[in-house]
Amino acid sequence: MWQEASDACDKIIGFGQLSLEPDYFSNFKVNNEGSKENIFVIVIDNIYTPNAMIFHQMCLQTLSQQTYGIVDDCWDGFCAMEEHYALYEDQDVRKKSWLEGPQFDSSGNPLMLSPNRQLTYRPQVKALYNEYDPALLDEGVRFVKYEYESGLMNGMNNDYAILSLCGCTIDERGGFVPFRKDFRGFTLF
Repeated sequence: MWQEASDACDKIIGFGQLSLEPDYFSNFKVNNEGSKENIFVIVIDNIYTPNAMIFHQMCLQTLSQQTYGIVDDCWDGFCAMEEHYALYEDQDVRKKSWLEGPQFDSSGNPLMLSPNRQLTYRPQVKALYNEYDPALLDEGVRFVKYEYESGLMNGMNNDYAILSLCGCTIDERGGFVPFRKDFRGFTLF
């Protein structure tokens, strides 16, 4: 079965229409229609499909609106916890899909949660729900794989990649060896 998967990937890649983008994140830009890596996408448009893709609202803390020029309210919702974030090695470019560290507005000024505390996203989340010791507003790293365009309101304009080339090989044991050295594989997002 693994060999059949490898052969099928080689056949599709052999058509010469697909290739890995030099910049992994170009697949997730607002204008990603020309991606040679994305195979099947859902077209998202904030006018014709409003609120279809609202990653910025679901995961960013409200102050992050000042970083990206976002008009929509941000809900400070989901984040990646430390266990998930730790799965990425430091040299894995996909780790940059998560926002970590001290945060600044678009002019470089610190975003302050209080006069003495800067907004600093970090992987550690002490509690999902504990009314006596709740999680802080900046616990957990935040999703930024898709580009957040300035003026964002009513949802995003990025096409959502459902099927894309991925950088992995199918090894002799029939397992996937991750990341973009040889791209004999596809991934569903």
